[in-house]
Parts: sequence; structure tokens; C-alpha cells
Amino acid sequence: MISVDYQELIWVEHTTSGSHLSLFNVSVWLWLIGAVYILLMALALTSPVYQIRKLFGTWMKSDTKAFVSIILGSFLGVMILRWIHYSSRILVLIAAAALTRLDLQTEGYGEWQAFWIISGVSLTGFSVGLLLNQLLIAIF
Repeated sequence: MISVDYQELIWVEHTTSGSHLSLFNVSVWLWLIGAVYILLMALALTSPVYQIRKLFGTWMKSDTKAFVSIILGSFLGVMILRWIHYSSRILVLIAAAALTRLDLQTEGYGEWQAFWIISGVSLTGFSVGLLLNQLLIAIF
């Protein structure tokens, strides 16, 4: 049986992210971008290791590509530190999804089963957060 702790963590974090996003007057496109981000994060966490190794192995064979990767990685590190209040939320989302993935892998679920479970729980939490906040705004 799946331990409920990690699934609750990922659900609650996506719910708070959805409600935080709906506090602002943003378009539906930004909500869709959030949903696409959730799906891409779940896909990245559930993809087999050999595919990731193949992708990065072919990319790093050239010295120029390795240099560009180091420069972009450094720039990304500076951006993460500069906007730590935003990036900390993203890091918590990634950590919750990674813990859920490890728990599902321990329980013997396959890559696609884990992808659908993580995507379903994450998108449900995100949607509940958006809807609850919209409901509360409409009431008050």
C-alpha cells in the first residue's frame, strides 16, 4: 500500500500553489502553464534513467556544449538564489514529487503508473486550490 504521507504532501503543496496563483488577477493561460509544468515535472521524475543518461551523454560530448551548459547552469543558480522566495516553492514541489516517486518505486509501480498517479494527485491539488480560492473570493 502506498504511504499517504508523500501523496498528502504533494497534494497540499499543489493546492497551496493553486490558491496562491489564483490570488492574482492572471489569465487562464498562466493556469494552463502551471498544469503543463506539473505534467512535465511528473514526466521528468518518472522517465527511465537510461533515457536521461542518453540525453545528457550526447549533449556533453562537445566542449562547446559543455561550456554553454556550465554557463547556463551558473546563471540558473544565480536566478534561484536571487529569487529564493519563488524558487523555494518550486524546490518544495519537486521534492514532494520526488519523494512520491520514490515511494511508488518502492511499492513496485511502473514508470507510467507512477506518472499517472503523480500527475493525477498534483493536478487535482492544483485544481482544488484554484477552485477553492475562486469560491472564497466570490463569497467574500
